[in-house]
Amino acid sequence: MDQITLRELYNRYPIVGNISEGLISVGINGEFFHVSQEDGEPVYKERFDWTEDFHDGLALVEKNGESFHINPNGERID
Repeated sequence: MDQITLRELYNRYPIVGNISEGLISVGINGEFFHVSQEDGEPVYKERFDWTEDFHDGLALVEKNGESFHINPNGERID
């Protein structure tokens, strides 16, 4: 299967981050989340105020003024 192109991603999402661990941080309408590098589809349902790239299986996110890490399923890791 071909991977989604950057042009396709920018057509879907106005904010596109880096590819990291097969996931890409994107933003639309003030909501941020991660999509699959394969098809550009969200990998979890949660939406955040900000997301960073994944490193070693974790990404730093912010929601309601609180920063914490999530795993690739969007689950909070304390």
